[in-house]
Amino acid sequence: MRNFFLATLIGAGLALPTLILPAFAQDKDAPPPLTVKSAEVTRLDTVPNYNATDSLICCAMEVFESGSDQDFVYLHILFDVEWSEDVQRISYYGGDAIFLKLPGQTDPETFQVPWGQMDWFPEARATAPSINVNRDRKWPEVDNDVYLDAFFTVPSDVTEAILVIGKKDEPQKEFTIDLSGDVVAFETAGSLWDVEIKGIGKVDEIATERDMRGAMVRGRIAPNAGQIVKIDMSLTPKRDLKADRLTGSNSASFTSRHVGLVGPEGLPLALIGEARENRGHLSLSGDNSNTTNWQGEGTTGEISRSFYFLGSGEAGEYQLYFKDVNVGSVTMP
Repeated sequence: MRNFFLATLIGAGLALPTLILPAFAQDKDAPPPLTVKSAEVTRLDTVPNYNATDSLICCAMEVFESGSDQDFVYLHILFDVEWSEDVQRISYYGGDAIFLKLPGQTDPETFQVPWGQMDWFPEARATAPSINVNRDRKWPEVDNDVYLDAFFTVPSDVTEAILVIGKKDEPQKEFTIDLSGDVVAFETAGSLWDVEIKGIGKVDEIATERDMRGAMVRGRIAPNAGQIVKIDMSLTPKRDLKADRLTGSNSASFTSRHVGLVGPEGLPLALIGEARENRGHLSLSGDNSNTTNWQGEGTTGEISRSFYFLGSGEAGEYQLYFKDVNVGSVTMP
């Protein structure tokens, strides 16, 4: 189960004056128009990097390590935005407007900056998070909130900090955060999906077709070494994985490189690509992004996909990996 520690956040910033803003802008003389609606804090020693372009997720995955005297903290905070006739958009970037002030720190230059964010639970990305949202066109009937999903690194003995939002040279708002709690671990990303193997087989070559604005371009993939192996599967998310989820935006995502296949020799096969068919034309890509809606318990957001790999093609048992989990095996005759 996902482990969180409810953080007690108390707005300790400046009182909000009347804001006079041009359309889709922020008043630099006013603090952020934010109040906390809910907050979750997770404390971790390590965070897996599921970015499939950084390492081989199935078999040689990069893991971020906090170190012996530090911990990672993941903040998942829902803010209410105090919209008005003048406030139509807010935007704060983690590189220069989102900070964590530790006890005893007074110099803004020493405040912690967030090193990561989460788009799809539990997949961290080593890039600065942000708070961005527009006022809904149907406001005030529709009142948009906004999430902050941010990773920080703090000393292991720190149990409280202050979240600071706002640029250093502009009015800021502060929120006290309870960081106490045990170090835990996220669920593995692959365990949050049901993956079913539909079949496996050997392919001598793959015929491809691309419709380039009416011009048909045909191709062929034939190996110079090894054997093409095709595996068919279905993938269904078990829950909503969108970290900054709001009503109506439940979804889950993965990329082609999150699927791995290990042959009977115990070695991973090379991904040739995920098959995509567009108006009857087959193409392959190793960088496809797949997103499906999660409709709730008892419903499905099943995706059927075929993947091509290059390996020995030897008879025996093949292990299928989805992200960091061995999700099943299948025998090649």
